[in-house]
Amino acid sequence: MIGSAIVERIVRARNANEDFKIIVVMPAVPAFAGDLQSDGALGTRAIMEFQYASIGRGGHSIIERLQREGIDDWQRYISFYNLRNYDRINDSSSTMLEADDGDWETVSACYMDSGVRIEDVPWQGSPEDEMNAYVSEELYVHSKLLIADDQLVICGSANLNDRSQLGIHDSEIAVVIQDPTEVQSYMNGQPYTAGKFAASLRRYITRKHLGLLPDQRWDRPTANWTPIDHHASNEYDWDSRNDELVRDPLGREFIELWERTAQTNTEVFSKVFHNVPNDCVRTWSDYDDFFSKHFIIPGSEDEKAGKNLDGKVYYGHVVPEEFTGGVEEVKDWLRRVRGSLVEMPLGFLADVDDIAKDGLTLNGLTDELYT
Repeated sequence: MIGSAIVERIVRARNANEDFKIIVVMPAVPAFAGDLQSDGALGTRAIMEFQYASIGRGGHSIIERLQREGIDDWQRYISFYNLRNYDRINDSSSTMLEADDGDWETVSACYMDSGVRIEDVPWQGSPEDEMNAYVSEELYVHSKLLIADDQLVICGSANLNDRSQLGIHDSEIAVVIQDPTEVQSYMNGQPYTAGKFAASLRRYITRKHLGLLPDQRWDRPTANWTPIDHHASNEYDWDSRNDELVRDPLGREFIELWERTAQTNTEVFSKVFHNVPNDCVRTWSDYDDFFSKHFIIPGSEDEKAGKNLDGKVYYGHVVPEEFTGGVEEVKDWLRRVRGSLVEMPLGFLADVDDIAKDGLTLNGLTDELYT
């Protein structure tokens, strides 16, 4: 019913020639990372199959229903994204490298606002060791949050699916927040009165995903980290340049920045880390070529059996054969990353008839559990 409501609202926007946009940010994989082809990932694949059937496959999905309504430019109205980051794990020869403002136990500041360039971060050790020290992983989106029109916020534990929303299935709860404090803003290029809480929350989150916030050190708490009895309200830099970039969620400047950042980040992570899910992986044969032949999966049967793993690296690390120029070439790619926003790979395993159902026995109990 939620998918149907989304379709109906987009059709209404199209018919009224109304600018309207839904941005969905969700996990790339609904579980911990690993080998999606393994038997142990059957349950994960089953959830992914239901997700893709809701979004764009199987004949009854949101995208397919929009296309049947003649909305081929559905990306104008709805788009899907994941989050991903990278860092550098120091080895024994490189730990405790000191910088002017702290240590280099993390390089996450490099893709946030005003951060140092990745090329300028020092390293003690060989170039090969530094290449092996770079790692990437999905950022698991576990929060359940909806922000509408910069006025209304729904926040809690209730997922955006019928299981949570029925009221008789999962034991979930959420609050609806409508801030009476108004702030003057913009919507679709026009002056607009927004709710202060909803607008600042939406702007802050989008800036975080786009790398438009300064790096936030864990050991230097700000007012936004402290209890309400210490600071009555959060700090936010209204009308700063970076705030203006995300002020209008329907503005062309924001939409282009959002889409361009997601596209660039997606290209970099795909090149450097061969992460899956990935749009270039449409079959299990593609999966083997793009992923399996490059990586050792920690705890896998191959690793336990001590099979010949020469030439492979641990999952999440740089694929060395992509970079004949060594670690400097790797850093030349990584310096393009801003924030953590990436495109959701809607084409992942799209040419596989059943990602999981062939191996998954559904009955009256399991069908309800999964849906």
